[in-house]
Amino acid sequence: MFGRRRVFSVLVMAALGTAALFSSSEICAQPRGNSAANRMHAGHGWANRNTWWHRQADRRMGHAIEYSRDLRDYSAYPQANPPQGEPAPLPVTRYPVIVIEEIGDNIAGARSDFARVRKSPAGATDADAQRSIQAIEQDLAAAAEQHARMEECCANGEVDTEMLMQCCDDAIQHLEAAKAKNAHLLNRFAPRTHEGATTPAVRD
Repeated sequence: MFGRRRVFSVLVMAALGTAALFSSSEICAQPRGNSAANRMHAGHGWANRNTWWHRQADRRMGHAIEYSRDLRDYSAYPQANPPQGEPAPLPVTRYPVIVIEEIGDNIAGARSDFARVRKSPAGATDADAQRSIQAIEQDLAAAAEQHARMEECCANGEVDTEMLMQCCDDAIQHLEAAKAKNAHLLNRFAPRTHEGATTPAVRD
């Protein structure tokens, strides 16, 4: 009796070991998460990767626009509320310095994102996409120039409010233009279903 139980236990352990071996081999055979094979196996991998950079750039441009609007409101306040009939000088504090830094960081980040899009498989082979990316990069370069002028507005201990407001307006104009072009370009890179219809964009 004891011998039969022992033999049965050995057979059960052997079966479990074999099952575990096949399971581990199957897992190892699957493509890793960051591999090109896995991206293609998942379906529309390259397109999903492209749209991720697009969405990140879109968020960064949106942040830069909001910061530029806040900075414009900040610089416009002394002009709209002069203490004695004349606009008062606005001393440079940490607030405009920090906001200008945030604007610059977001513009630089968006430019970096589009550099990746331009080098991606779709961005490198689609002629229309290349032209759109070039136009977006030109808008972002113009916005970066306005950011440099913002820094100049705070270089002498006082904020040049009139110049800063103009810089903010110009930066917003270029960023909004780039954002609109990016929305159009995103539709080109959006993943397609097997029927050919565009899949819904992923909400952030």
